[in-house]
Parts: sequence; C-alpha cells; structure tokens
Amino acid sequence: MKPKTPDAYFDGLENETLAAIARELRARLKARAPHFTEALAWGFPCYSGNERVLSIVPRKAHVNLQLFNGNRLTHVSDRVEGTGKQLRHVKLHTLEDVDETVDAVIDAAAALDREDPERVG
Repeated sequence: MKPKTPDAYFDGLENETLAAIARELRARLKARAPHFTEALAWGFPCYSGNERVLSIVPRKAHVNLQLFNGNRLTHVSDRVEGTGKQLRHVKLHTLEDVDETVDAVIDAAAALDREDPERVG
C-alpha cells in the first residue's frame, strides 16, 4: 500500500542506510527552508515554495536530492548532476554525503525559488 503522507513515506523506508540519508535530508530541508510545504508527488516527498523546488527520491543504492530547476544550480557544486531540460540531482550514498555542500545546494535552490521562481514543465 502506498503511503498517503510524508510521515508514512519516511516511516515505510526499509533500507536503513537509505532511510537515514532520506531522514537527514528531510531534517535539513525543514531547518534550512521552513517555509517550504511538504507533500507527496509522483510517490515521493516534494518540497515547494513559490514552485516545486526539491524532492527526496530513494533509489536502489543511493538517495537523490532532486532539484526541479537544477539546470539553474549547476554552478553551486559539481555534485549537481544530470542532463535533463531542467531536472538535476545530487546523489547521496552515505549519511556523510549529506554535508555542507548539500546545505549550499538547498540554500541556493530556496534562494532561486524566492528570487526568480520558474515553473517546471
């Protein structure tokens, strides 16, 4: 059964390593961008300000911090990856990967949404 709330989503993560990474990302997002709303979209927790900004997406061996306008954030870190029109991601394999660089990416994404929001389409 698919979770209906973000809390249920995080509670249902089975891989402990990925769950720890996802929960730490969630805590950092809430601390660094408390004005973001949190909701499930496409089956994953998504965070929105003026527009959709970020999503936490566990994969088989890592967790992606998805950036809906990541094409506009590649200057923040070389850890911002991807080739899509707008969507980019930061891959997190260990809890230690959730670091100051991730904080900088979150801060830059929040600033971009605040100063120059762009609808992903």
